[in-house]
Amino acid sequence: MNEEGLNLVLKNENREIMNNMENVGMRLVENNNFFKDLSELMSDEKVTTFFDKYFKNMGDIKSTVIYMKLFRLFQKRYKDVSNEKLSKYVNIYLLHQAMTDSNIRRTLIRETMNHLENNNLPILNLTPEIVKKRKKKEKLKRDIERFLDKEKNNEKSNKKIGKISEKDS
Repeated sequence: MNEEGLNLVLKNENREIMNNMENVGMRLVENNNFFKDLSELMSDEKVTTFFDKYFKNMGDIKSTVIYMKLFRLFQKRYKDVSNEKLSKYVNIYLLHQAMTDSNIRRTLIRETMNHLENNNLPILNLTPEIVKKRKKKEKLKRDIERFLDKEKNNEKSNKKIGKISEKDS
C-alpha cells in the first residue's frame, strides 16, 4: 500500500475500515501471544522511548540486542549460582567492564552473535543449560545407538538359534 492509500485509509470519514481493522487486530492479539506481547510492550512509553533512541539502524540494533542479551544472561546466571537477584547496577558494572576490555568484548560479541544465529550454541560458559541440553542429547543418542546395536546382536543370535533348532529337528 502506498503512502497516499494509507492516508486515505487512516482518514476514512465513516471509520468503517478502521473499525474493521480494530476488530481483526483485536482478535489477532487475543489469539497470538507474540502480537499480544508486542502490542503491550510497544504501548509502554519507556519502551518506545528506548526503541526510538537505540533502534535507529541495524548497527544500533545489533549492539543494543547484544547488551540486552548479556544483561539478561548475567541476571539468569547470577540467580542460578547464588539464588539471589543481581542488582541492575552490578549488572551494568559487569557489562561496562566486559565491554571496555577489547579482548573480552570481542569474544562476548562473537559468542553472542553466534548464539543469536543458533540458540543451541552457548555463550561461553554463561549458558550452562544449553551445554546440559547438548550433553543430554548426545547421551541419549549414544544410548539409542547402544540399544540398536544390542537389538541387532540379539536378532543375529536369534537367527543363529533358529538355524540350530532347524538342524536339530
